[in-house]
Amino acid sequence: MRNDYARFRYQGAPVELANQREQDTDIALIQQPRNVTHSQIFWFNMAVPFTGVASELISAYTEPEGFDSVVRGGWSDATVARARIIESRSEREWSSVYIPTRAQFGNSSEVAPLFYWGTPVLLEARDQLRADWINSNSEPARTACFYAEIIGNDKHVGDRQIRVRRSQSFWLQFDLSRTTSTTSPVNSDVLIWGAVTNAETSAITGRIFNESTNYAWSSQAIPLHAMAGVDGQVQPVMRYHRPYLLPANVKMRAEINTAITGQYFTFLCERILQ
Repeated sequence: MRNDYARFRYQGAPVELANQREQDTDIALIQQPRNVTHSQIFWFNMAVPFTGVASELISAYTEPEGFDSVVRGGWSDATVARARIIESRSEREWSSVYIPTRAQFGNSSEVAPLFYWGTPVLLEARDQLRADWINSNSEPARTACFYAEIIGNDKHVGDRQIRVRRSQSFWLQFDLSRTTSTTSPVNSDVLIWGAVTNAETSAITGRIFNESTNYAWSSQAIPLHAMAGVDGQVQPVMRYHRPYLLPANVKMRAEINTAITGQYFTFLCERILQ
């Protein structure tokens, strides 16, 4: 629906400019100003060194990181393995028995590629998550990744808010045919809400960086599937609990282990116009 006032106001302007201004006015009428909380998102990596032996028992750990964080969910490429997760410092157990992987973690072939838990967990700086795993079906080495948000300290920014008065849907993309790829710069702030990829296996691993600050979304290379939904699945987009703010004219950078022709990693975004 066109706005009559906008049509009258921009009479005499070039047609393309007038149409754009009318469209912007229409958007402003539809959208309501709102505060959006954005976070420094982070993935903890847990390598599960199965050797393919049925019923083997393996203990695995996340890396100790130098910041407090809130852990909200997880992803794993394990199929029928079972695990019991424990907070290393407190020895607090998350279950009294070994729980099937799919009951605790999302998976790229599931409707929910990232499984959010009912209650987030505070993980203090230098603390680790330990999991005792049982290889229920002779699986090879696997990975589990834990989705978290950093709590601010001297070195890291915690949750912040940005006022959004007007915005539009937007997409940013990595070209995975190169081992190092960057998104195109945008002349406005962008909120990254989620991601999708057509990388076919969890063997494609990498790290994602903010090109300006060199802030990395993980301290180790992790499967791209842990950070994005997979094209062709029921739910192809992995949505993050809170968006990541990418400032104007800043690029994201991906460094992956293997270049794959014709493959992509695409961010679902919100471009802030005002």
